[in-house]
Amino acid sequence: PSCLRDAVEARLGRVLGSWNGTKFMVGQCCKKVGADCIGFVAGVVDELYGIETAKGIQRTSAKAVLVYCRRNWPSEVVPLDDRILVSPGDVVIVKRNTGTAHIFIVGPREGTLWHCVQGSGVCCTGMMTANTEQVAGVYRLLRKETWV
Repeated sequence: PSCLRDAVEARLGRVLGSWNGTKFMVGQCCKKVGADCIGFVAGVVDELYGIETAKGIQRTSAKAVLVYCRRNWPSEVVPLDDRILVSPGDVVIVKRNTGTAHIFIVGPREGTLWHCVQGSGVCCTGMMTANTEQVAGVYRLLRKETWV
């Protein structure tokens, strides 16, 4: 129902907003102290579900991040095709040319992505325009009704 969707998106927006301005700090996942991209997304997911998985994350490659998501979060893989349709709360992992990965969480407002990046910290940006070859995975978080 739309009332539940609205409540879930409102909760997601509040949690994401509470991280806004957290500075970039490699290997961290602490709101208002510092985080890197995976630490930020893990912290948000932990806060939404009331769990603690953010400690001990491997931050080396797209594959390591994909394995982490599969093992630790109630999620399903969204099939990658020519048009990836994402919804609020989806986790998007992008491969970089360097072999590393960057991770985003889709915001509640259409066309927004939240991430943590060196120089800016946690911020909201417009939807990326990545080739599907760059997208290592899209995860749809499940049981969103538990967020409210």
